[in-house]
Amino acid sequence: MEFEKRIGNFSFGGGSVKTAGKGSLDKAEDAPKVRTKHDAKAIAKSLGNAAIALTALRIKSRRKKK
Repeated sequence: MEFEKRIGNFSFGGGSVKTAGKGSLDKAEDAPKVRTKHDAKAIAKSLGNAAIALTALRIKSRRKKK
């Protein structure tokens, strides 16, 4: 955060630097870089469900046109 505004008991901040800490910008530390690993099984299941849903919609729309 490169910007911090304090109003009473509240503080608002913004910016592009990732920080982590308690309370205010002066106590903040650089946020750790966390590697996210995508679950291939969950992605495949989601794509399969989407394909089934699209197929069902196409069949349904073809039946309505007839």
